[in-house]
Amino acid sequence: MKIAFLIFILVGITFLGCSDNFDSTFVTAPTNTDNLTKNGVVTSDPEFNPISPLFVSKLIDGAIGGRIILDATYINSEGRLIKVYARINFPAGSFQGTIEFGMAPNDGDLSIQFSPEMAFDKIVKLDFVFTGIDLKAFGYTTNGQVDFVYFDDNGNIEQIENQRSAVNVHHNRISVRGGKLVHFSRYGWVR
Repeated sequence: MKIAFLIFILVGITFLGCSDNFDSTFVTAPTNTDNLTKNGVVTSDPEFNPISPLFVSKLIDGAIGGRIILDATYINSEGRLIKVYARINFPAGSFQGTIEFGMAPNDGDLSIQFSPEMAFDKIVKLDFVFTGIDLKAFGYTTNGQVDFVYFDDNGNIEQIENQRSAVNVHHNRISVRGGKLVHFSRYGWVR
């Protein structure tokens, strides 16, 4: 009887140890995400290798449109509590076919990477916010407007039209609202 009880306990511990219900690096679980995994990477695109601790992807039908949302709180490599919110809206008819899109924000350089790289038939809109970032480390010392841009592979930048792009140093917040994207690649802020 004692042996059966011991085996029962060992089996129970084994199942608990193998459970997927373990704590991750997130302080609170991300909400409103699609296909976000505990290790931060889910994609069917083998060439997309995000360097961000966060990654979300979703299959979107271009004829109907849709959106991808990432709303998460986590502790970054410097031990800072970071909140990130990113929402991309695809209008109906913005591209042909059905595609799995991915987005990965990166607090290390205040950017967001999208995959796959492609152009759109209609403008897609981005809302993107980091809160908790040490903005002074990036050279931001005053509150106000800031340019939101596209970064190409050669280091060139192109300003992106938006409703508002601002930095609030006192609240450690940098954001863009209504960023108008005509293609997917890497975007971020510049001083």
